[in-house]
Amino acid sequence: MTELDQILSLEFKKEVADRYFGFRKLIEDDIKAYNEQLLVSFRHLEQTIGLDLIRLYILLNQPKLVEKFSKLTGLDDNIFFDPYLLESPTIRKRVFSGYHGKGLTKRRRFTRLFLEIYKELDQYLESYDFTLQKLISEQDTITEEIKLFYRNNDLSSILGFFRNLETDSFAPSLAATGGIQAEGNARLANKMRVQQPQTVDKILPVMKPLKSFKSIKSPLTQLIHQAFDQQGRPDTQLICN
Repeated sequence: MTELDQILSLEFKKEVADRYFGFRKLIEDDIKAYNEQLLVSFRHLEQTIGLDLIRLYILLNQPKLVEKFSKLTGLDDNIFFDPYLLESPTIRKRVFSGYHGKGLTKRRRFTRLFLEIYKELDQYLESYDFTLQKLISEQDTITEEIKLFYRNNDLSSILGFFRNLETDSFAPSLAATGGIQAEGNARLANKMRVQQPQTVDKILPVMKPLKSFKSIKSPLTQLIHQAFDQQGRPDTQLICN
């Protein structure tokens, strides 16, 4: 191989490598941004939906009533529920900070507080569902980007092509080692392979918006009153302060 051939070969290799790693970097940046969105969404889930559910669980106060609430509202399971929540005065005081029990009677104050949190939860769930669908769409886009990238950039083939550029002509010694080199190329390509992003449902639970308040108003109100009576008619002004 002449000096000119070597220079042209190096320039060509650099061009191919720059294109390969340039596209790869774009995909890796997309995956990084996607993972950050997953983390932010998970924290937001805990700090909004999670806290509102904990507040409602505490007001319901009984595991059986929590289960009835989940079935009535369309929640798939008692997510964020832990029986300890019903027993801890410290958690109770912390999660109700900033809320106010309004109404002339204890029952009215209890009902209003419950419904205020319920409607807040419903809004959070609608926003969360929108975010979830957006993240799923982003996940699908990245998956397609990776497929397209490897369809157009087979690293083992690129490495094999580079090695062929380094030889002036086919030699028996190369024929004997061709299989070994091909295996080495395949192993390296596998190690450098871009990993598929984590699927949304592995990190974030699927949670649909609650059933419309109008459709369950009567049974939900009965459930709230049942919780109020079973707890000895507590005063929410004391809970919130």
